[in-house]
Amino acid sequence: MNARHSIERAEVSINGVRSPIVRAGDAQSREAVVFVHGNPGSANDWLDLIEHVAPFGRALAADMPGYGRADKPADFDYTVAGYARHLGGLLDAEGVERAHLVLHDLGGSWGLAWAAEHVGRVASITLLNIGVLPGYRWHAMGRLWRLPVIGELVMASTTRAGMGFALRQGNPRGLPGAYLDTMFERCRAASSMSGK
Repeated sequence: MNARHSIERAEVSINGVRSPIVRAGDAQSREAVVFVHGNPGSANDWLDLIEHVAPFGRALAADMPGYGRADKPADFDYTVAGYARHLGGLLDAEGVERAHLVLHDLGGSWGLAWAAEHVGRVASITLLNIGVLPGYRWHAMGRLWRLPVIGELVMASTTRAGMGFALRQGNPRGLPGAYLDTMFERCRAASSMSGK
């Protein structure tokens, strides 16, 4: 099909935490392909795929808390269980009764945790580069980012070149320049918001 389907942008609030959401396809369908980004992603990572899914069914993606343009509250439960609950709240708010989960990176653990508690609502699962997480040890930058105060200082002092270098570790090709620019701007915005 060559017809392009319009993408709708909206915001959903789950327990007071706002998540921008991208929707396309049959809005009345109770079944949807649900794309869950990883770190350092957002719903925008999935725009091309959402457009390809829309002719065949409903497609959704959201910025998860702490990512993209979603809220970044200090009191959010930034654990796998907390993200799984937020994902479940998004699906409930959108009226999704059966989900075809497409999970990337950390979104894999969030989506799998939700799926394990809601097996009857899972239509299918696609895993992209999620890894197996039992006993997971954070990479060097991840360990720094997770430290109170130090993580904020690292993010506030990171340059675009420094971010590109850090994200190239373990991925020699690096990321496309436009994507790196977008991630850097999101991190700058988050750093300036946390300083208010």
